[in-house]
Amino acid sequence: MRAAGGAAMRRRGLTFGLVVALAALSVGCAGGLRGGASGAPELDVRTETRQSAALGTDSLSEGTSAFAGSQRRRPIPGPVLEPSWFLDAVERGTRTLEGRPGDDYWTDRARYHLDATLDPATARLEGRVEIVYHNRSPEALDAVVLHLHQNLHAPGVVRNEPQQVTGGVELGEVRVDGMLVRSFDEPGMGRAPPPPPFHIVDGTLMLLPLGRELASGDSVRLEIDFGQTLPQSGAGRMGWSRREMYFVGYWYPRLAVHDDLR
Repeated sequence: MRAAGGAAMRRRGLTFGLVVALAALSVGCAGGLRGGASGAPELDVRTETRQSAALGTDSLSEGTSAFAGSQRRRPIPGPVLEPSWFLDAVERGTRTLEGRPGDDYWTDRARYHLDATLDPATARLEGRVEIVYHNRSPEALDAVVLHLHQNLHAPGVVRNEPQQVTGGVELGEVRVDGMLVRSFDEPGMGRAPPPPPFHIVDGTLMLLPLGRELASGDSVRLEIDFGQTLPQSGAGRMGWSRREMYFVGYWYPRLAVHDDLR
């Protein structure tokens, strides 16, 4: 009896809940309901679909208009002005306005022969470089410039950030076409530069007046003895670990760039 009575009470509860739900649906959707053939309420799905579609179209139109407006408000970049040295190269015919090589484009050429040793126990590098430089520019040169990158670690040089000081590049004999040339920094050289050839070091650059004109199509042979202690951790792709593994880059004197734009 209790089971039957409980089942009846649950049925009456479900019926009452269904009636309440239908009543709430009728009140909440009164604007979207219409009477059917039998007078029972019926949801007008087509009306809601049309309203939703219209709302979506309006939102998309507004978003597109806003995006178009933002595109129109973007700043317009100013004109690109070519530097004078580039326009000079265009006038000489070595470059086009697009930056490509022109009909009279040229490049210099250099051949290096390196002989060097590295002592892992002390990180000491000793070497000698022979450079044969071919002047293929249309003008004569009276000097060449070389990079001494490891002078970044020399005492007293200008640096953008702190670096380990190891002494930098130590130059030995420097020869031009077999002739031994002196350093302008040597004691007794005086304040005025001597007659070339000679060499002078300024930071990581080495200026080498040749003592003669290096005509277009001519070549010069440079021989430089050098030494340096490699930093454990330094700029320019240099470093070592536990005196066993060495990473060595930009370790030898090399010619600075001379091209049709300079």
